[in-house]
This record gives sequence, C-alpha cells and structure tokens, in this order.
Amino acid sequence: MAEEDNIIPEVFIYTEGAAVPQDVVRVRVHPSVTAIPEEAFQERTKIEEVELCEGLLEIGGAAFSGCGSLANISIPSSVTLIGIAAFSYCDKLEEVVLREGLLEIGESAFRYCAALKQISVPSTVAIIQERAFEYCIGLERIELCDGLQEIGNQAFERCMSVKNVKIPSTVIRIGEWAFAYVPLVDIRLPDCLESIGSYAVARGNFPILRIPPLITTISRGLVGSCEGLMSIELSDSVTRIEYTSFSCQSLRNVAIPQNNVSIDARNSVFGLCDDLEQLFGTEEQIIHGLKHRFDNLPVHKMIYYQSYNNVTSDQLNSATDIRMSQRRSKVNPTGSQRDCLGMTPLHILACSTVQNLELYKVLVTKYPENLITEDRWGALPLLYAVWGDAPDEILQFLVDSYKSLYPDHELNWTGMMASLRRDKVSRSVLQALLDLYIDFVPDQIEELFEELAEHEGISLDTFRFIVQRGYIERVNTIGLKQYRDAIMVEMEIKPINSKLGWLNIIRSKLVQYEEEYRTLKEATTLLELLLWKNEMDKSESSKKRKRAEESDSNFREQCRIGCRADIVIEHVLPFLVPPKKFL
Repeated sequence: MAEEDNIIPEVFIYTEGAAVPQDVVRVRVHPSVTAIPEEAFQERTKIEEVELCEGLLEIGGAAFSGCGSLANISIPSSVTLIGIAAFSYCDKLEEVVLREGLLEIGESAFRYCAALKQISVPSTVAIIQERAFEYCIGLERIELCDGLQEIGNQAFERCMSVKNVKIPSTVIRIGEWAFAYVPLVDIRLPDCLESIGSYAVARGNFPILRIPPLITTISRGLVGSCEGLMSIELSDSVTRIEYTSFSCQSLRNVAIPQNNVSIDARNSVFGLCDDLEQLFGTEEQIIHGLKHRFDNLPVHKMIYYQSYNNVTSDQLNSATDIRMSQRRSKVNPTGSQRDCLGMTPLHILACSTVQNLELYKVLVTKYPENLITEDRWGALPLLYAVWGDAPDEILQFLVDSYKSLYPDHELNWTGMMASLRRDKVSRSVLQALLDLYIDFVPDQIEELFEELAEHEGISLDTFRFIVQRGYIERVNTIGLKQYRDAIMVEMEIKPINSKLGWLNIIRSKLVQYEEEYRTLKEATTLLELLLWKNEMDKSESSKKRKRAEESDSNFREQCRIGCRADIVIEHVLPFLVPPKKFL
C-alpha cells in the first residue's frame, strides 16, 4: 500500500496549498485556485506541461522559476498579474500566450528564457517591469500594443535576436538599458515619449534616430556604441545633454539647439565619434560647430527640423525663393551652399527619419547640383538615402535624377560600398546599394567586382558577400539544382589572401557549370520535342473541334506548355551528370 501512495499520477492536479512533487511532469491547476503562491513550482525541472484554468487571477513570484523542461504556457484572460521572476530561467520555454486582461508583467518575469521566440504584450498591460524579458536571447519578435505606457529598466536588454520593434504611440517612459545590446535595425520613438533612460538603446544597429519633442534631457550613453548610427535629430526643446550621450563612431548628421543647452562634457558627449573628430578635432570644436551649423542657412535648418514642423512642399518652395519684386523671384542661394559638415539640404533630407518624396522633388528642381555635391566625408545624398533605408520610390527618384541631369557623371560606387562597410552598417543596406548599382549600371557587375577586389577598405568577408549577391541571378538561371548548389558551396568558401584570386576561381567555376548545363540541355532537346509531339497527338482531336476558334500557332504553343517538358527534363538531367562531379 505504501508503494502505491508514492506513485506520481500522470497528471498532477494542483489545489490550493498542495505540496508539489519534485518529479512532476504534467500539471493541471484546479479551477478553484485563484492564485498560485510564490515558488509553488520552482525548480521542478521535469515539468513539461502546465494547464492553467480560467478563474486564475495571479501567478506569484518565482512560481515556475527554473522549470527547465517547460516548453509553452498559455496564460488565461482572467490573470491580471504575473509576479516577480514567475517564469525566469525556464530554459526551454518557446511559446508564451498572454491575453487581454493582463495588467502587469512583473520584474524579471521571463528573464533568461533563452528559447522564447516571440512575445505579444496585450493592450491592457500599462507597465512592463524592469528586466521582464532580459537575456531572452532567442527572442526574434516583440509586439507591443497601444495602451502600454512604460517600459522598465533593462526590460529587453540583451534580446540579441530582435531586429525590429515598434514602440506604441502611448508609451511615455522608456527606462535605462531597456533595449541595450538589442541589434535593432529600426526604432521609432513616439512623440508622446517624455523620458528615455541612460543607455536605453545602446549597441543598436539602426542608422537614424529622432528624439521626440517632449524629451528635454538626452541621458548619458543613450546611443552608446551604435556603430551604424549616422543621423540623430534633436528638437529645440532639448535643454541638457549628458556625457557620452552620442558616442557613435559613424555619427554625422546632428545639430545642437542654439538655446541655452547644458552640456555635460565630463567624459565627453561625443567620445568615440570618429567621423566628427575627423572634421573638427576636439570636443569643444565639435560642439561649437554643431551649435552654429545652420547660421545663415535657413533652408538647411528647415530640412533638419522638418519632422518636427511637418514641413510641406509648398512651405519649402516658399523658403527656397527670394521675392525680388511683385512679379519676380529667384532661388535662395543658401540652398546650394554647404554647412560645416559639407552637407547640402539634400544630404540632410536623405538623413531624415521622415522621408517625403515631394520635398526631394523641390530640392532637386531648385538645386540640382546638390545631387553631385559631396560632403566633407566625400559622400553623396544617395549614400545617405540608402544608409537610412529610404523608401524605394525615393531611391528610384534619385537614380532617375542622376541619369537625366548628370548622365556623364561617374558615381563612386566602390567608395560608397567601402564607406558603408567601414561604418559597419547592416548587410541589408549593402545589398540595397548593390541592387541600385545593378539598376544604374546594368551589365557592368564584373567591373565593380574587380574594383572592389583591389580596394583595401573592402574586407574579404564583405567582398564574398557582394559577389554572392551579384552573381545570384546568373546562378538561378542554371536549371540544374545540383549545379546551383555546387556553385553556392564554392562561393561559401572564404577567401584566404587574394580577393581577386578567389574571384577568378568563382568566375571559372560559374562559367564551367553554365557551359555544362547548356551541353546537357542540348542533349535533352530530342526528349523535349518528343514530349511536345506526344501532347500534340493527344490533343489533335480536341484541336479539330476547336479549329474554327483557335489558330494553329496558339494550339502548338499550348501543347508545348502542357507537355510539362521543363518538369520532366529537370528530373532527367541529374542522371546525365557524371557522379564524380559531386564527390
């Protein structure tokens, strides 16, 4: 009888106050339970399944902490509170379902849930407490709904698989380190945001950031070590900038308001800003230059602040004209000048968070020379538009403008690619620039590869990436999967010393596979004709019935499509390939 009492049931029914066995695997919480006490299931490492019933109101602190075998959990809509560290250190927790009705996600609630893939926070949650999802390193998707007002300190710190997150328009506070070490490629802060803590988005991978107009203090280390960040927009409401706020090596487009801004330069506001130091030299000179950046440059200033003032094309048109008399006006000459960074208004617009095609059209019409004017780093507006992930319609407009206005002007595509890689932007940006090159200069990809091979600023890994993307269309035209896979394997081999030597090997292999595929394809021509004829013979009687309605050429073409020769041949070709080719 004693042995029977020690047997753990297949499903453990948890009731209020019940002792939980150490080796329990499956749990069902009884409907009578309204609150799971603190540490109730803590360190029950064999739990694989938990069923929570409607009527449950609260999950206590550390209730399921350390349940290392738990794979998923569905929180009933009746639950209003998930307590402190309730599911922390659940290493295999891949799926969490949170429902409307939940009011609070407690401190460290899902901390160190490394396997968690996505999370959707319902609109009834007003506050995500600090460290709630810290170190969820497998988290790829975060969905935050309107209704959320506060994101606590370190709430998503080191969620290193997240690329994008949309901050709801209702959020008024983001805590310290909230998204630090999260490689975000895009983050937009809502205008209602009142405070954003120190290091809140440090180590991100986004190219541009706009500080909302209600923010008056730029906290220390706010965007520290965001390597690809090239543009920050500050409103006139900023009154204090703390030390190390903008320590980003690639930062270029930024201006300090001319009001009485308090700047805490104890450890340098612009420390590690290599690109700015290259132009100005010292911290004092950087600050002075950025404070007076738009002196006597009204068009530049209007464009920099256009996201705060909702500038329209009509307003820009008026600003770019100087009225000479009642009937005559001329273009404001300051719009063609360069500021202390060497930027024209078109450069600044290309760096903006708000992209308006109509504003581009006004600037290019009034100041077409802006298109080919380089700033002090040697960059064109096109580079910043690509870097900042401008919409396709704007990139296309710029490319078309270059073609129509300056058809003989040679763009330094190699230099642009080298600049992007030096500033460690995401590879998707590099891909976008390569796509523009292929569109702008079709059939000249080989010339680009040779220039890149000789350029010292292009690393071996970056060169391999560009070649892979540049050859992808040619690879895809090879109709034999074995050959396509084989050449892709060749391109995955990293160059060891010589980029040009590696390129020549890839070129040779690609030509070889293309030629062999053509040879094999020719060998199957007879098979294709037989399949086609067979389809025509089968359809002959049908053709006679439709002869009055259908031309002979249409009939033959339909038979060619209907014979499925492309499918048959694709499966026949592998048997014609010598086995030694893929040993």
